[in-house]
Amino acid sequence: MADEMKIPLDPQPSAPAGAANPQTANIRIPVNMASITTNYANFFRVVTGTVEEVMIDFGLHTGVVAQGNAEPINVTQRIVMSLPAAKRLLETLARSIAQHEQLFGPVETDPQRRLRQQPGRS
Repeated sequence: MADEMKIPLDPQPSAPAGAANPQTANIRIPVNMASITTNYANFFRVVTGTVEEVMIDFGLHTGVVAQGNAEPINVTQRIVMSLPAAKRLLETLARSIAQHEQLFGPVETDPQRRLRQQPGRS
């Protein structure tokens, strides 16, 4: 399975930012999805960063707490991204969540408030 991603290509990077460039073109880059894996995460943490990249851990928090002891969070993935890629991800996620909220209403991030808002709960 392959998808394509359009990337703007500017053969003259010396042009001032925002200036119209008649030689700007789009290039299609194939995206190979043959070895994709899917993971679920309801936990993340930004581990650290460098001048050029950010590291984010993802994992699963079951929410199980018994006799005052919480079950450990199982961290399954660490993603290292360049800062420009992380910023593009941030912008894409913000647009995606805004579209979702337009259709379905606000996304509540506080688990206690989400529990109170569920239909059928008092």
